Amino acid sequence: MALLDQLTSKKLLEYVEEGYKWSYGICYIVLMLIFFGLHPFYVYVNKVNRVRDESIFIFPITNHFYEMVKKAYFLFLYLVVSSILFMTLALKYSNYCVPAFCTSCITCFALYIIVQVFHLLISLLAVQRLVIYFVPSMEKQTIWVQNKLYGNIWYIYIAFGLKESIGIVCLFVCEVAACSPSKQMTFRIFYTSTFFFLNAFLVTSALLYIPITLSIWKLTSYTMNQDKPQKYIFFQTVVILIFKAACVPALIAFIFCDYSINVSIVFVASMDIIIIPLIIQISYLGCNKRNINTLFHSFNLKRFAKVLFDFKVETTVDPQINLTHFRSPRHSDSQ
Repeated sequence: MALLDQLTSKKLLEYVEEGYKWSYGICYIVLMLIFFGLHPFYVYVNKVNRVRDESIFIFPITNHFYEMVKKAYFLFLYLVVSSILFMTLALKYSNYCVPAFCTSCITCFALYIIVQVFHLLISLLAVQRLVIYFVPSMEKQTIWVQNKLYGNIWYIYIAFGLKESIGIVCLFVCEVAACSPSKQMTFRIFYTSTFFFLNAFLVTSALLYIPITLSIWKLTSYTMNQDKPQKYIFFQTVVILIFKAACVPALIAFIFCDYSINVSIVFVASMDIIIIPLIIQISYLGCNKRNINTLFHSFNLKRFAKVLFDFKVETTVDPQINLTHFRSPRHSDSQ
């Protein structure tokens, strides 16, 4: 009877594991199709709103996201093509599958670097608004830091690239040289701590930003309804929490199936590669009514193609409004 129960439990675990793999694959394909389908509209709305967006103080941020999401789009498209090519050549036992596999790994590496920087920038954006909320006198300083940061943004990419490169080299050396368990544990603690720090920083900044933004909207609910940067940041943080919360059941399943921490990291990283660029697209398109109107109410296929392929650059210009104010109720009252 005990043996029967053991076999039944093992069979159930296999079914759960198999079901999870299929669910993960289907979800990933759906997210990938949404990302590919949404990207042309994201590019279109960005081009149409270019002049208006340049007058907003978070333009360096949104513009950097726009440029890097475009690069991530083509990298991910190449990753899909090279992965399909690798599997096709591998089934035929062709030697050409090795270059296809190497290029796929390099593309994954580049995408993961981009996503990690996105993690950091999104978190810092929310923290910046929190600092201005609690210490309004530091608004100019935070904007100066923001501009300085984005003026040297490539150093951040280089730093993350070096971190990952050193990690790969250390892992390879440990495997070849058979490092002691203590050295392996030190490396794993360092790598996993930096990985979870970025994710925790992102989620924590989002959790702190949302209630403060809601309190600000209560304060300003009787004023003119204007599109403000905090709406973009708020929408972005909400979408982040939704997608990150959706990963929790998967992590629980990993624990249930007794997977290692490395497998969990690979899972989260692979999901982030598609989720984070998708979040940036969704948050920009859905943060205000003007972007939605541009897509649905005033959409024209001929105009869409001209703007998308730069045959004709069309922009929308709205009256200049001061979008830098993000103050606490106490500060507003004192004025």
